[in-house]
Amino acid sequence: MKRNIFFLFVLLICCQAAFAYDFSVVAPSGQTLYYNINSGGVTVTYPNNSNGSWVGYSSPVGNLIIPNTVAYGGTTYSVTGIDNYAFNQCSNLTSVTIGDSVTNVGNRAFSGCTGLTSVVFNAVRCTSVPSSYNNRIFRDCPNITNFTFGNNVELIPRYLCSQISGLTSVTIPNSVTSIGTSTFQSCTGLTSVIIGKSVTSIGTNAFFGCTGLTSVVFNADSCTDAGYSSYTSDGTTYYNWAFKGCTNITSFVFGDNVKNIPYCLCRELTGLTSITIPDSVTNMDDGAFYQCSGLTSVTIGNSITSIKQYAFYQCSSLTSVTIPNSVTSIGNYAFYYCTGLTSLTIGNSVTSIGQSAFEHCTGFTSLSIPNSVTSIGIEAFRTCTGLTSVIIGNSVTYIGYQAFYGCGLTSITFLSPTPPTIYNGYSSAFAYNPANRVVYVPCGSRSLYANIISSINLYEMYYELFAVSADDSTGTVQILTNPSCSDHNAVISAVPADGYRFDHWSTGSTDNPYTLTVTSDTTITAFFEEYVPETYTVTVLVDNPATGSVTGGGVYENGTSVTITAYPVDGYHFDHWSTGCTENPYTLTVTSDTTITAFFEEDLPESYTVTVLVDNPGTGSVTGGGVYEEGTSVTITAYPADGYRFDHWSTGSTDNPYTLTVVTDTTIIGYFVSNSDINETEENDIHISVLNGQICVEGVVNEEVQVYDITGRLVRNHSLPTGVYLVKVGALPARKVVVMR
Repeated sequence: MKRNIFFLFVLLICCQAAFAYDFSVVAPSGQTLYYNINSGGVTVTYPNNSNGSWVGYSSPVGNLIIPNTVAYGGTTYSVTGIDNYAFNQCSNLTSVTIGDSVTNVGNRAFSGCTGLTSVVFNAVRCTSVPSSYNNRIFRDCPNITNFTFGNNVELIPRYLCSQISGLTSVTIPNSVTSIGTSTFQSCTGLTSVIIGKSVTSIGTNAFFGCTGLTSVVFNADSCTDAGYSSYTSDGTTYYNWAFKGCTNITSFVFGDNVKNIPYCLCRELTGLTSITIPDSVTNMDDGAFYQCSGLTSVTIGNSITSIKQYAFYQCSSLTSVTIPNSVTSIGNYAFYYCTGLTSLTIGNSVTSIGQSAFEHCTGFTSLSIPNSVTSIGIEAFRTCTGLTSVIIGNSVTYIGYQAFYGCGLTSITFLSPTPPTIYNGYSSAFAYNPANRVVYVPCGSRSLYANIISSINLYEMYYELFAVSADDSTGTVQILTNPSCSDHNAVISAVPADGYRFDHWSTGSTDNPYTLTVTSDTTITAFFEEYVPETYTVTVLVDNPATGSVTGGGVYENGTSVTITAYPVDGYHFDHWSTGCTENPYTLTVTSDTTITAFFEEDLPESYTVTVLVDNPGTGSVTGGGVYEEGTSVTITAYPADGYRFDHWSTGSTDNPYTLTVVTDTTIIGYFVSNSDINETEENDIHISVLNGQICVEGVVNEEVQVYDITGRLVRNHSLPTGVYLVKVGALPARKVVVMR
């Protein structure tokens, strides 16, 4: 038994002398792989010759899969490592998949695999990696264009993808918590990177020298380390950070759930022009956008509580900054040397402004320090040469040395009744400003400020009223009476635009004009609402549609003047409206829904009175008088009394009966004459008679006939009116004649 054991021991020694591996197994991709057994599993290694010198794989071809486990001699081993130079110069490999159990990859494991185009890296926690940048795993593999990380990978080791120039895009999955040092350094073909939400640290120089990188999507929820570091060589201090040298990044997008922006994350990204910090971000560490000189606009979310020091240091192209109300402090040098800044709004929760926070911001001309601020740091606004006016809030109790040194201030307004403490005196804080500057202080505070300000135009200032519209497109506000030191009352008026009406003031009042007492600087906002006039329906009906029609009904705005008209059909006429009105057309003012009905009546013929009289009732009678419809044919008849005969009607007609058509009220008189006095005389064969108002003389031969009226005047008319006349024939005596008409 002892001999057998000794023999086995000698055999193992001989095998180890001949080979540098413990066993070999065919991989899932078909290649034979060689393994060494270690304490935690097995390591993929390479074949050796009998002399023990290194012999690489004989150019395995195509896709290589390094499995998670391997079975040999009845035992299953986890594949935990890949040996140094294991696949060095395997130029015929085109793709590699590294199993998820691998924790160690040695120096230059795939160096010189020039045919390699695709890598799938599934190693969950690979912690043992190349000893230096020069020994990087995929050294001299310039043709890798696709590098995919498995969804369970937690750590991306240092130098892993360094200098893979063919790589164009990388997505760091949400499982990854750490990106190692120089992981993607000098990947010059890389244009876009997406960083997953679980990343908490990014190694120094992780993307250093990725000069083609233009787009970064940063979804890391709580990343606290962006690889910032420094070292000193030859007396010079050098600084490194994750995206150092990536000056062509033009888009850096923060995910909606990002809470922290780590120290110097975007430092010196000079290609950036615009940044939006989402509302999810609560903290932005020092120097986050340090020297982003191309940055022109920034939107700061409403959850950040502090703008840390150097945050936007020397962002010289930045033109406008609004610091939200969530921010309570602005750090030292936060906006130092932002020379392009022309608009600055400081939120009303900021309590402190740090040293040199806005020093040498030469672009903006006016500044309002909100009432929340209690301290203004040393040199906070030093050499802001464009600044001509400043309002210092009523809570400022401290102003640091040279805070406004060398500005262009011509107007300074202090809102606090009590002067703040100014380090080394007023002159130090406001030195080298125009000598003719004016200082305004609250009512009653002039004597207090005079103790710290001398040789300056000092005026008391009443509280200021700012009256504005919530939306200038809906209306404007006019200040009719401003407050003053002697009278704190003010009167303002809201003027709506067309289509709008005033609703209320921000105080809740609906008075317009509005009188208020101003006891502090006050902003009042007018709110307008769209004005939609009330409309009402006017319904116009006909009592009987067969008798007529109407127009003018419809939908009208309140207060509209509307005219309605009734149109009768033939044989009818308009009578009245249901309101009692008889006007047609009829005009009414619309104030409610209204229904009006038109009533028509049938046309009836006009009736006229025919009155028939007798000139002398004793001479006869007449019939036919009465009331008749227009156009009626009426017959009247004269009946003479005994001894009389009908002579004529007052119309001149001698017809009896007499027929006339009724067209108006008419009176007709019948005339009778006596049978015994018919005005007929016969003498010397001369016959005189009266007929139809004419005197007829018969039997006259060569004699002149003359007729005289009762006054003796000669009458030459042939038709005579009723009266007594004298007829004289020749030399015969005159005869009396009566003419009746």
